[in-house]
Amino acid sequence: MKKILSVILVLAICMTALVSCKKKDESIPDGMKIAENEYVTYTLYIPENWVSDISNGFTSAYANDKSNISVSIFTWDSKYKSIEEYCESYLESIKSTYKEVSEPEKYTENQTFGKMNAIKYVYTISLNGVVYKYMQSFSHNAGQLYIFTYTATEENYDKHTDEVKAIMENFKA
Repeated sequence: MKKILSVILVLAICMTALVSCKKKDESIPDGMKIAENEYVTYTLYIPENWVSDISNGFTSAYANDKSNISVSIFTWDSKYKSIEEYCESYLESIKSTYKEVSEPEKYTENQTFGKMNAIKYVYTISLNGVVYKYMQSFSHNAGQLYIFTYTATEENYDKHTDEVKAIMENFKA
């Protein structure tokens, strides 16, 4: 009987340890909620008043004026020697796809996405007479390429920059 109780006690301790190890840090920042997607390995927090729009392979969310963010993650393509080289190629494809693209402003100093170093670009694209402003942050970490995109009409862009900054700061890869 003593042996059976000892085995039960050991099993109970093991189960408790396994359950406590499995718990994620779910401390949600004030005023935010989790934009969950079973297909991704990161955690994205968005403002409580934003709507999460989830699909396979990426997560996005939008504000009431349809300003939006998205996060895409890809396996790093080794044909690029650096994140800068990838960004140059990416932006060239944007310029060749759209007729009216402004020259991107590049930011490298003190740029982060979550805890990852990043390169940020800001540019505009005119589509059907509407000017959209884009901010894209590119990060490379552990064989993965992360692309964070914020898109808004030019007149709405500045309305959400504080919220977008909080989203980026609280991102967990």
